[in-house]
Amino acid sequence: MHALRENPYRLFFPIAFFGIVTGLSLMVVPLNAYGMQWHREWMIGLFLLPIMIGFLFTAGPKFYASFPVTWLELVLALLCFLGMAISATLGNELSFALLKLFAISVLLCFLMVRILKRSSGFPIFSPFILGSILLGVIGSMAHVLLAIQIQYPAFDLVSVDRLISLRSACYFTGMFQVLIYGAGMRFFPMMTIVARPGDTAYGKLIGSSKLLWFSVAVLFVLTFILEGSGFAQPALWLRAFIVAFIGIEGWLVFRKFQASGVYPFFVRLVLITAIVAQVIYPLFPGQRVHLYHATFVGIFGMGVLMVAGHVIIAHEKLNLSMRNTSRAFAIALGLLFLALLTRTTAQLTKSYPFHLQMAAICALIGVLLFCGKIGWELWKKHGQVKPQP
Repeated sequence: MHALRENPYRLFFPIAFFGIVTGLSLMVVPLNAYGMQWHREWMIGLFLLPIMIGFLFTAGPKFYASFPVTWLELVLALLCFLGMAISATLGNELSFALLKLFAISVLLCFLMVRILKRSSGFPIFSPFILGSILLGVIGSMAHVLLAIQIQYPAFDLVSVDRLISLRSACYFTGMFQVLIYGAGMRFFPMMTIVARPGDTAYGKLIGSSKLLWFSVAVLFVLTFILEGSGFAQPALWLRAFIVAFIGIEGWLVFRKFQASGVYPFFVRLVLITAIVAQVIYPLFPGQRVHLYHATFVGIFGMGVLMVAGHVIIAHEKLNLSMRNTSRAFAIALGLLFLALLTRTTAQLTKSYPFHLQMAAICALIGVLLFCGKIGWELWKKHGQVKPQP
């Protein structure tokens, strides 16, 4: 049981697998009102959020040399996801929004306690983690108010359009971009084995300046608040410059990778796609709902799966080389990138619903193959009954 407190991702990553499979399946079956409305809630709230909580419950105590997650924190988070899954199945938006806000609040309290009681430093990506949770709280509060006003029209507190915009910008797109892009400064170079240059004054500044990266994180967070407040165009342009800077100096995506193979190839492909997509968004602001899937499928899908796979492979002491040699990973990630291309261009075709379904099918097969490969390796290592001597 102690192992679950040391490695809580073992509890939350399976929830995320259930969430992404369900969310994608809603777009594979004949499209209906429930699927169109709840697809993104399953994908964000019951895939990305469990990954985020499982990841930070596991890595947070190590980042700050603090104590592991407590049983109370584990149980509260698990109950939130159980309630969210039931609420999503029943289509109860208010209870889903409240439970989601509570789950993010549990994560915030967890991190603040570890930071306050830390016995080591404050990693340069910490402001991104805290900023992402702030966006999650803002977006989730907007969702709660929106659900209240829909269910009880007399409570007309804030413009419905403004609440929808804040929920979309801060929660759906902002929370996880800020987290993944910030924490990616640690994990993406690790997965591709690229060294940060530190032999010049500029290199040392980029690699260690907490003030610099705090400023970048604050500006990054502000772009989503501005977008949600109705200033989308300037926010998108500012974000494009910020993401390019993070990609070049944080992810080191254009430097020579020491590793080669499946993971390095797709990490570079996903990160370059993220940078290019961010430049395209302000050029076609009216197409954001479609174009944002370059981020959703790329960073939120492929990037998160690769990081989660890296965490599992490292913590479970599986064969590290399979990240770069596995054909299953290559096919799975290739299918996910095909889904990205299909979804972002679906609105240009005459058979839009069909392309949505094809994108979902490609993504679903890719997810099942990627997770199936990891599950098979875990079973080979831990699940087989060893013969008695």
